[in-house]
Amino acid sequence: MRDSFNTDDPTGDILKGPAFSGPPSETKRAAPAIAIGLLMMSMAVSFLGYNYLYLAGEYRARNFQHFLQIKQAHDLVVQSPILRDSNIGQLVDLLSKARLEALWCTENLTSPEYEVVKRLGAGPAFAMCRAEVARTDDLISQLELLSAAPLARQTGQNSRFAQGLEIKATLEKMMADSASFHAQVQTIEDRIVNLVIGGTLIVSFALLMIMMFLTRTMREVWSTLTASAKHVNEVNERFATAVEAIPDGFAVFDSKRRLVTCNEMYRQLAHPVPERVKLGMTGAEILQDAMEHGHYPDISEEDRNKFILDFRNKLEQDGSQVSLVVQGERYIQVKLTESAHGDKVVIRSDVSDFVQSNRKLQNLTENLETAKAHYRRRSLEDALTGLSNRRKLDQALKAAGGRGERAVIRIDLDRFKQVNDVLGHDAGDHVLKTVARKLLTATREDDLVARVGGDEFVVLCAPGTELERAEDIGQRLLERTLEPILYRNKQCVFSASLGLAVAEISRDDPSEILRNADAALYEAKAAGRASLRVFTGPLEQRISRDRRLADDLVEAFAGRELVPFYQTQHDAHTHAVTGIEVLARWQHPEFGLLPPALFFPIAHQLGLDGDLDLAIMTRAAEDLAPVFAKTGTLPRLAFNVTSSTLIDPDFPEFAQHLFKRWQAPVAFEILESVSLEDGDDTIPFALDTLRELGFELDIDDFGSGHASIKSVMQVRPHALKIDRSIILPLGEDPAAEGLVAATITMGQSLGLQVIAEGVETAQHAHRLAALGCDTVQGYHFSKPMPLKDLKTYLDGDEINPGNRSAAAS
Repeated sequence: MRDSFNTDDPTGDILKGPAFSGPPSETKRAAPAIAIGLLMMSMAVSFLGYNYLYLAGEYRARNFQHFLQIKQAHDLVVQSPILRDSNIGQLVDLLSKARLEALWCTENLTSPEYEVVKRLGAGPAFAMCRAEVARTDDLISQLELLSAAPLARQTGQNSRFAQGLEIKATLEKMMADSASFHAQVQTIEDRIVNLVIGGTLIVSFALLMIMMFLTRTMREVWSTLTASAKHVNEVNERFATAVEAIPDGFAVFDSKRRLVTCNEMYRQLAHPVPERVKLGMTGAEILQDAMEHGHYPDISEEDRNKFILDFRNKLEQDGSQVSLVVQGERYIQVKLTESAHGDKVVIRSDVSDFVQSNRKLQNLTENLETAKAHYRRRSLEDALTGLSNRRKLDQALKAAGGRGERAVIRIDLDRFKQVNDVLGHDAGDHVLKTVARKLLTATREDDLVARVGGDEFVVLCAPGTELERAEDIGQRLLERTLEPILYRNKQCVFSASLGLAVAEISRDDPSEILRNADAALYEAKAAGRASLRVFTGPLEQRISRDRRLADDLVEAFAGRELVPFYQTQHDAHTHAVTGIEVLARWQHPEFGLLPPALFFPIAHQLGLDGDLDLAIMTRAAEDLAPVFAKTGTLPRLAFNVTSSTLIDPDFPEFAQHLFKRWQAPVAFEILESVSLEDGDDTIPFALDTLRELGFELDIDDFGSGHASIKSVMQVRPHALKIDRSIILPLGEDPAAEGLVAATITMGQSLGLQVIAEGVETAQHAHRLAALGCDTVQGYHFSKPMPLKDLKTYLDGDEINPGNRSAAAS
């Protein structure tokens, strides 16, 4: 509102321009010589007065440009209080322009001009210009540092929000100083005008003698002064308009704390009834009247005087600012800056949007922390059962490393796959969740129960759990898991095997105790499942040995430590040698001669079982080449092959190349379980290829699995080898004899040769011949032997085979 700058009040003159009453009066006539001298002096004074008055106008214009640049920067900070790289650049540009205006005011005068203007009272104004240049430089440096600093360090008082508020306050002080500078320029202009008027009086006095010359000069001076006055008034009007456009409340109080001027926004922020804010009121009167009209609802009537006193004391502290909560949940920030002349410039800013944004930011931060905590918790839980997951277990094992013995129980559900296959995956999920609940109820609060696989669970017992106590817990877990579980009125048939290990967890290898529990678990499964086994010393020794063998196996190939042993096969009736089975042995440099049962499972786990088959065949071909060269013939050779060898596409060509020069038949013994594989044509194709190349196929260990007659016919073998587990009871168990007889009859009805292995006694050999078996093999005839013993055996230097028995082994 325009009356904010009403000049009717003598205290409102800080924005009022100079007034001119007309041309000066005529001077008295003097002597011509004196008049000419006075005229010269008057002309000099008029010229200087015009020059300095023009210079004062230029200063006022520069100050106005400086004020506009500072105001635009202030508006930019108000619009975006959280400083970003985009508006930092704009702020630096505006401040740089404002700096040029202030710098012009300090550097555009010569030394004599500076001394003259200084004597006219411009010293404080120049000091203020230099201060504005320094303050602008500081702001630009502050903004450049803020832009270059990593966001991670811009927190608290260093945050871009806090820095923005500080910069905003500095800009408000600079605007206040600009208003004060305006008033000082006004004073200087008044003094210059007075000097010019004095000179004009002298000129008028001299006009009596040189009227024409003096009249022309005075007209020029008058025209110049009128234009300057008009320019000053225009600058004043622009300055008043700019102050009114400031979005914050702007007010100036004199040294007696009386309101000198203010804009409309100040009235609106200071009082619920803006028109009650009048020029000449003190700040305390404005506060008192605002409280009486409900502007500060939280302040009780008896506390009003104390509130006013505290507010003024805090506000008038150097650099302080006060935050107020006014009617309607509005948040007002008040900042006071005192000018060099004792004027107090007050800025009132509505920061309600800032406060609300800060609250929202705080809420978002809290929600983010809650979400992070929820994610961390869920990342350590099994989604299906709610138990701890493998990651949580690994963390617990790592934390327990080197802190004494701990007990770990590994649980694996037996035949769980059948539940999924028969009843569906929903039933499987039901079983897993039910088992998880049972495990929780069967353990203690400090025990950690984790699901680490599809049907695998681990219990990490609480610290201090000794072996006996851990066995009790394991037995209780076994009993709970064996309890029937129904799904839609159908019983889910499964069991559980448990492995227990108690040891100090290694810091370097925390999962070692899990492997020990795994080993005990495998023992439980090998013992018939549905049982608990403990990791003991002998088991540890076996695992240690297996690990050593696994490490040495690769070197065994290069060192030719894998050697073939040979066991003869005999005609069941004449006992003549009809074939030789080639068996694998490992001549270990430390453990001695090892049977395949000790290293073949390791080779399979390492994926070396196929390589083992080929190595034994190659060594056997090398061994038997001299025998073949000497005799020109060999008995039928039989080699054990794994599925890894059969699925190798290069194996048929390898076998043909290795055995092509021999006239003796070569057979490959295939485990009964291999013949049952279906859904993949790889093995059937390999068997057909071997058969077409002239190799024979035997089904090994027949009767130890569950092969059907149909699967046997699909393989189309040359012979069936009856498993030794069926042969051993022969002669003592009538049921075993009936089973052997039925197997022989079935094989012969299919046109197959029948070979019985595990023939340990003469009684075995006699009964098998009586039952019509074709070929027999076992310790009764020969045990597996190295090449040297085989040569002796084939040369007939061996003892009568009829005297050989299992005891000889």
